Amino acid sequence: MPNIADVLTQDHLRIDRLFQQFERTRDPVVVLEACELLERHTEIEERCVYSVLRQQVSQLMADHADDEHQDVADLIDEVRSCDMEDRFVQLVTLLRHAIRSHVEEEESRVLPAMQRKLGQAAMDRLGTTFLEARRELGRSVLDVTEPTEMTLLVREGTERGRLTST
Repeated sequence: MPNIADVLTQDHLRIDRLFQQFERTRDPVVVLEACELLERHTEIEERCVYSVLRQQVSQLMADHADDEHQDVADLIDEVRSCDMEDRFVQLVTLLRHAIRSHVEEEESRVLPAMQRKLGQAAMDRLGTTFLEARRELGRSVLDVTEPTEMTLLVREGTERGRLTST
């Protein structure tokens, strides 16, 4: 049975690898794919994990995590609406920093607190629940290989020179 800490850590690593790829290539399509993955991850995490965190471990931790998720969502909106290359890179840097900060806190404080309070069996059930919810969305965060509509639109805009330096 997959432990929720392992499942979330794998998602975090997949998303971070996309940001690393962006740093090497400066391809905006990579960032927008990461944004889509983040949104799916966040939706499932809030539904499956944070509800348990809030009810059984710590309301304060859950509220703080929700605030961080909102900050990331706001940055994703800015990234998607940006059409200037220099500003796009700045926003991506801010987004990656916000995600790293959230992930660090989640992996070092939230998940260990959940493990202590809930125990191994409950953490394993949460992992299974998370994976089932992800399958219900139709695409796995870890197994996305086809470009989404947003990715195709950005690729087309990039090819037409939409993202330009200021």
